[in-house]
Amino acid sequence: MHPFINLFGMDIATYGLLTALGAMAAAMYIIFTFQNEEYNGIKMSILGLGWGLGVLFGGKILYFLTRLPEVLDKLNRATSTAEKWDAISFGFSGLVFYGGLMGGLIMTLILCKSFKMDSTKFFDYISPAIPLFHAFGRVGCFLTGCCYGIPSDFGFTTTDAVLKSCNGVNRFPVQLFEGLLNLLLFVVLFVLRKKPIKNMRRGDIFLTYILSYATLRFLLEFLRGDALRGVWFSLSTSQWISLGFIIFAIVRIIFFRKKQPILV
Repeated sequence: MHPFINLFGMDIATYGLLTALGAMAAAMYIIFTFQNEEYNGIKMSILGLGWGLGVLFGGKILYFLTRLPEVLDKLNRATSTAEKWDAISFGFSGLVFYGGLMGGLIMTLILCKSFKMDSTKFFDYISPAIPLFHAFGRVGCFLTGCCYGIPSDFGFTTTDAVLKSCNGVNRFPVQLFEGLLNLLLFVVLFVLRKKPIKNMRRGDIFLTYILSYATLRFLLEFLRGDALRGVWFSLSTSQWISLGFIIFAIVRIIFFRKKQPILV
């Protein structure tokens, strides 16, 4: 594992670097996509900023909630103000993808409403950028040694991962597997946006992403070996959220899809 790389004499977190590269790749895709569209450049910049803030706050909040028992334990054992602040900082030290996704969607939906923009059409346009960004992030997870897989004969043994519980055991590279699936999902969504299937309607590309990723994530969670996400009634937090997204997509398809215009 390589949780840090040295650039110009500075140690830079690999996860942060890969996340930044993923954000740049997603931004380049969106700029390329919107160059022939009717969207206003200033509004797009505000939407991009809003999306980024939503991802940051949403990812931090859900991470805090998943680590809440540990945060409370640290607070109970804290004997000084500094230790209490350290406990709270620990709760916000990471990000959860689903939290970031929900935060980004909510912020963008609010901004689209304020700009009187069709949010369904907008989400169709940006949907391919989400798995593209996510693919970079999962490579960062692998190099850092977080979100690691179950013990497996096929995989890698690490000794210097950020999460010590990842070390010393041969583990399935679930991060790389999910990154590859995200990259394939990006290609599928990109092709569908350029050449829609007959009778596809507005919102179908976004629903394809939600339904596809939520299903994949639900299954991939069985290959995860870390317990940081929290487990409720034998399913992880991410699996429960995946089920929620799957139900949301199915409801949209059954009750609201026919109200949208056909893509041409």
